[in-house]
Amino acid sequence: VMLWTILSAIIVPVFLLFLILGYVFHVYTIKKFDVSIIPLSELIFADPPEVLGQGTFGLVLKAEYHGTTVAVKNAVSAQCKSDVSDDSKLNRRESYKIRRSSVSFLCDHSESSVGSVLSSFVSTKSYRSESLGTMRDNFRNEIRILGKLRHPNITTIIGAVVERGAEMLIMELMELGSLYELIHNETVPIERPVTLQLLRDISQGMRYLHAASPPICHADLKSSNVLVDRGLRAKISDFGLTHKRVYKGQRIGTALWMAPEILKGKQPSMESDIYAFGVIMNEVFSRRDPYHGEE
Repeated sequence: VMLWTILSAIIVPVFLLFLILGYVFHVYTIKKFDVSIIPLSELIFADPPEVLGQGTFGLVLKAEYHGTTVAVKNAVSAQCKSDVSDDSKLNRRESYKIRRSSVSFLCDHSESSVGSVLSSFVSTKSYRSESLGTMRDNFRNEIRILGKLRHPNITTIIGAVVERGAEMLIMELMELGSLYELIHNETVPIERPVTLQLLRDISQGMRYLHAASPPICHADLKSSNVLVDRGLRAKISDFGLTHKRVYKGQRIGTALWMAPEILKGKQPSMESDIYAFGVIMNEVFSRRDPYHGEE
C-alpha cells in the first residue's frame, strides 16, 4: 500500500505536468502564427447554431463576435465518437441546403456548455481516409498560412479559439457562400461582367500566392474553396492542404480539379493550381460540374 501511495504521488503530478506542458506548447504553436487568440465565451451562436456550409474539417457555423457576424470553422474533436447519420452524408449539390439545417449534424455529447457541443461537430466528408490527427494538423496548417496572408482576394482570418476540446478558426463571413453554390444555383442569374470579375478575383488571389516568398501553392483549388461576399467579390479559402508533402501512393486535393500529374501522385505545384483554375473557368462559364456528361 505504501509503495502504491508513493508511486501515485509521483505519477499523478508528472502526468498533470505533461498535460499542462502539452497545452502550453499547443497555445504557443498557435500564437506564433500571428493570429489573435479568442476566448470561446466571446462567440455568440444561435440556438440551435446556424450551419453555413461544410469545410475540410467539419461544418462551418455562423456566430457573432463583438457585434460582427463571422464564420466559425473547427478542427474535429476526438471526443466525438458517435457515428454520423446518413442524413449528414452530403454531396456538393446538397451543401446549399445545409445553410438552414438543424443541429442534427452535431454530435451532441455535451453536458451543458456550448463549448462542448461546438467542439464536437463533424461531417462524413471530413473523415474520408484521414485520421483525426491529420485533420488537426491540416487545421493548424491553415491557421499558420492564413495568419500571414493579407490580400483582398484571400479570406481574412480574425482569430482562433484554442481551448480544451475546442479548436476553431474565426473568419470573415462570406454572405453568398461558395462559388460552387453560386454557379449551381439556377435561380441566380450571373451576367458576363460578373463572371469575368469573379474569375479576375481568383486569378489575382492566385497571383498573390504564387508571388510570395517562398511561393505558396494552394494544392486544393476548386470552386467550393472560393467564397463570395455580398459585393460579389471572390476570395480563395481553405488552406489546410497548402505546403503538405505528398508521399508515394498518396494524393491530396479533389480529383475533378486535379492536374493529370497530381492524379499520378506527383507533388502539387503552381502549375497544378493553374490547371485547377482552368477547370474552374470552364465550370463558371458552363455552370455545370467539371467533365459533365463524360464517362
